Amino acid sequence: PLRRLTRGPGILVSLSATRDFQTLFYSSVRLGNADIFSRDMRTGSETTLDAGPPGEKWYPTVSPSGRQLAFGMRTRGGERATRPIFIANPLDGTWRTLGDDCGGRPRQWVDERLLIIERFGRLNTIAVIDTDTGEQRELLESAERSVTNARLSPDRLWVAFEASRPG
Repeated sequence: PLRRLTRGPGILVSLSATRDFQTLFYSSVRLGNADIFSRDMRTGSETTLDAGPPGEKWYPTVSPSGRQLAFGMRTRGGERATRPIFIANPLDGTWRTLGDDCGGRPRQWVDERLLIIERFGRLNTIAVIDTDTGEQRELLESAERSVTNARLSPDRLWVAFEASRPG
């Protein structure tokens, strides 16, 4: 049967579940700023993620095992916004910076090391970033269209995405 999984006012984005569907992560502004929430699907208990630098935390995506959580922040300064990505351990609260400006936001883990990110530029592109080295490689790009919202099939053999003309 259907059951409500979240509570409170405000926007809620980027739902991401562990492979066993026992833990759900998402961003919400219901406490005033963008925070990442973790919900235990067995008990219904919810906590906020305290890992990472101060500021609004968006776009959480959990690795299949649940041992790593990638999230992004958007910082302003200078001529353009930077997009750092952070990797946290939701179990012990430790975290590290993957890159001070990864050029995009996390979308979905391929496995425990590789992460799909949506990058921003003249046209949006999809890349894979190695969370150990920070090295990026193109996964999807087009000279005429922006590609966004990449999602992997459960067997990790296919990728679905949106492709649209700018504007």
